[in-house]
Amino acid sequence: MRIVEHTTAASFCQAAFPFLLAHEAENGLIFSLAQQLPAGRTAALLLTFHEDAALVGAAAMQPRRPLVITRAPPAVPPALLDHLAHRGASFTAVTGARPAVDRFAAAYALVTGYAMRCAPQRIHQLTAVSAPAPA
Repeated sequence: MRIVEHTTAASFCQAAFPFLLAHEAENGLIFSLAQQLPAGRTAALLLTFHEDAALVGAAAMQPRRPLVITRAPPAVPPALLDHLAHRGASFTAVTGARPAVDRFAAAYALVTGYAMRCAPQRIHQLTAVSAPAPA
């Protein structure tokens, strides 16, 4: 697992947008967060997760805001926690799709012994459209 920390929104967007757009509704929060950041260096934490050459997840956090994470393989939460600890980053909560949030919270509890404040997004997916019955 390789974690890349991006120092500009442009770098993060170039790396992460193809991955984020594959599940746009689910990744809308992190997608819009990255687009709203100013040009140049940013204080936001912008991370992409890679297994070999493949991008497998992303995370972003603005100062004093929850950590936003995408779905990612099981190896990502422990690696992310280690990265955040070495960086000295502090965060108050985590948000994202429920599976990602639950996996991160479990890893956090295992490492720290404490529960993490979670705010999973309520994401709905339209899977079919049916025409109404004729009147």
